[in-house]
Amino acid sequence: MTDRLQPHDLEAERTVLGAALLADVIESAGDLQASDFYQPGHRVIWLAMRALSKRGAPVDPVTLRAQLGGDLERAGGVAYLAELMDGVPRLSNVGNWADLIRARSLQRKLSAFGAHLADVAVAEDADSADVIARALAGLTKLSQRATAGDWLDNAQLYSEALREIELQADDADGILGLRTGILGLDRKLQGIRPGQLGIIGGRLKSGKSLLASQIAEHVQEHFGQVRVFSLEMSGKQLTKRRIGSAARVSLNQLHYQNAADREKRWAAICGNKVVERVRDGRLLISTYARRVDQMAAMLSRERARTPLALVIVDYLQLVEAQQKHRARHEAVAEVSATLKRMAMDLEVPVIAVAQLNRAPEARTGKSPTMADLADSDALGRDCDWAILIHRDPPVPHGQTPEPGAADLILDANREGWTGKVRVVLNHVSLKFEEPGDGVVEYGKGVPVSAEWERGQ
Repeated sequence: MTDRLQPHDLEAERTVLGAALLADVIESAGDLQASDFYQPGHRVIWLAMRALSKRGAPVDPVTLRAQLGGDLERAGGVAYLAELMDGVPRLSNVGNWADLIRARSLQRKLSAFGAHLADVAVAEDADSADVIARALAGLTKLSQRATAGDWLDNAQLYSEALREIELQADDADGILGLRTGILGLDRKLQGIRPGQLGIIGGRLKSGKSLLASQIAEHVQEHFGQVRVFSLEMSGKQLTKRRIGSAARVSLNQLHYQNAADREKRWAAICGNKVVERVRDGRLLISTYARRVDQMAAMLSRERARTPLALVIVDYLQLVEAQQKHRARHEAVAEVSATLKRMAMDLEVPVIAVAQLNRAPEARTGKSPTMADLADSDALGRDCDWAILIHRDPPVPHGQTPEPGAADLILDANREGWTGKVRVVLNHVSLKFEEPGDGVVEYGKGVPVSAEWERGQ
């Protein structure tokens, strides 16, 4: 497509620039960017105007000429700046003219993106899946730009918020959203909601992936479709874990049993309930997607076919950033921010497993905090809640340890309580369980502790 045919409106561009010179109404143009202008000289002028406005200086012909300096001729010269102020209509319409410039800019960007996509798609080494992922990511970016600046409707927000308050009040445990299956944790979390980014953090071998899998299994059994992106373990490894958990059989010990025990365990593994649960298509695993844009593309296709209840990413520090960064913490910050954006765009909760650094090992009690999330402080900023797993350290000789004892530390929570939940890791079922509680049916005579009532 030639420049002559690209959508643009030079009159709107000149009018916005002239209005800004006459009355310093730059803020009325909203988030209008220099790249939105079609004429190169207008881009130069708008950049100079923005620079003046940013430092609090007035925007008028004198200050603009000084700001432009050597770029004055590229902007059209002194005479052109004067022409811009001639015949400017009502200044109150600046926002409308800016919207028109943005609309034409978006059309040009869509055209350029389509042309680029066509070139990439016909390349000899093109990977179709990767091209589609990039296409969806690019279109998502453009759609966000298209809807930027829209105000939310207060009446609709009020109705939606009131409905959530009513639903939460009606629940016996005061929980709204998905549940983890661990009642003490659910009461503190107050439910896992669409658009949230949750973090499960822990050191090596702490059980962070097990906890994520346990939540995924509970959600797919009681709430709906779950999608798991596994960047560390293969699909076969994860499925073995699922089989062992469903059958309550330790697969690691299976081949060391006598013939009779082995036969009983094989029967449990091949039982109808285990087969149905593990083969159920409500929980699907992908080991392909390694970037957030690839994940978003796959989830967008899934969401078009069926509603999604939960997404698991295991684990965050292995997700590849789309941009090249010099520092590791910058790459992790990008991944964290894009995962949160994906959760909000798709309106589905995302739980990301994350590694903790070694700082807790040198601390008295060795209890982790949000500051111990490895590689980036952005994880604590972007997430809506974070569960940090603290396994009990070895006990002194002669004392009896509590096997598998751990604390699930809810160290951050925007819509609920924080605090600790004491659990025990059952190495047979591969699940964290609250000591002595067994299986509890929610809302059926479960006592509410004084600690929970105080919101500690």
